[in-house]
Amino acid sequence: MERLIVVPFRHVFEKPRKKRARIATAFAKEFLEKHVKKPVKLSMAVNEFITGKGENIPRRIRVIVKDEKDYMIARLENEKPVEKKEKPKKKVAEKTEEKNTDEKPKKEVKAEKKKVKKDDKGGKD
Repeated sequence: MERLIVVPFRHVFEKPRKKRARIATAFAKEFLEKHVKKPVKLSMAVNEFITGKGENIPRRIRVIVKDEKDYMIARLENEKPVEKKEKPKKKVAEKTEEKNTDEKPKKEVKAEKKKVKKDDKGGKD
């Protein structure tokens, strides 16, 4: 289900100027939940559009509300829907090839350091 809803902010303008952006986002979420009768999540673009200019919020916004699994998601009218990208999984064989085979094992490196320290204890030249 997909619906276009206009959220009016006329009542938010009665609130203190410094608190308007925060109150407007809460009002938009409450308004949309009331009209679609399901929990609503605001997209980042909607939130940025409301709070973008700080205390100077828009008079109204047009939002498209789309049904997801357990909730509705609200996005701006001209916003493109976000598609989830899956990361390609690396295979185990690729990981082993990426490791440098030229490196010495840690035990050999420690043994060499001990030899160097013993040689340096010789004293003054």
